[in-house]
Amino acid sequence: MAAPIIIPEVQFLDADGHPYAGGSLTAYIPGTSTPKTTWLDPDGTAANTQPVILDAAGRCSLWGSGDYRLLLRDAAGNQVFDIEATTLVSAAMAPVVAAPTIADAVVLLGLDDAVNGADLSAALTTESNARIAADAAEVTARQNADTTLQTNIDAEKTRAMAAEAALAGGALSGGSGFAHIAGGNIIQWGSGSAAGGGTGAVTFPIAFPAACQSVQATLSANALNLTIRVASFSAASFAVFVEDTSNTGGKPSAFFWVALGH
Repeated sequence: MAAPIIIPEVQFLDADGHPYAGGSLTAYIPGTSTPKTTWLDPDGTAANTQPVILDAAGRCSLWGSGDYRLLLRDAAGNQVFDIEATTLVSAAMAPVVAAPTIADAVVLLGLDDAVNGADLSAALTTESNARIAADAAEVTARQNADTTLQTNIDAEKTRAMAAEAALAGGALSGGSGFAHIAGGNIIQWGSGSAAGGGTGAVTFPIAFPAACQSVQATLSANALNLTIRVASFSAASFAVFVEDTSNTGGKPSAFFWVALGH
């Protein structure tokens, strides 16, 4: 499809067809009073005067780039018009628009495969590798996070089960047992034996976390002529002394004990 030819040699005439000889044309940035350059040649090497003075035929050479506000005055300085005009395309795009073929225009735009194909392929490869690496790193990070979470869950489960077992209390070996009571205290119980006129030591089935507060020991019903007292105690054990009040020979005797601590 053909396009209209734009002639940069412009002529300005009045209503009767007389040229505005010696008139002037001033170019501004649209909507302002800021001057904007126009040129005598298409390469933009020689700028017009500001304003441009029209010759005897009311003509001037007018090359530009983009949009303009144009103010025309006659030789006497009277305003003829104040309008906005445009070159339709900027100077940067003019070579592309003026290209004889589409292929030439593509080359001028830098879009031809011959020039940019390798660069585009390299860029796509780099982008693809970066995405693959990022995806792999994300998968690894998620797997590590899942492993850490599972480890923490397992540890918490073990701790909770141990805590629940401790809170519940229960029977221990040798007829002993323990239970948690109000105020964070722990009560333990069990049995032992000692000969009359001697001592006996008992290690608590579970050591008190902080301290033992008291221990009570009682002889079995058949321990005649014997008395028992707690000689000492700690968080881990206690000792008793069994006295033979009748001095009958110090037979071994069983006793029962209860300890309170926290």
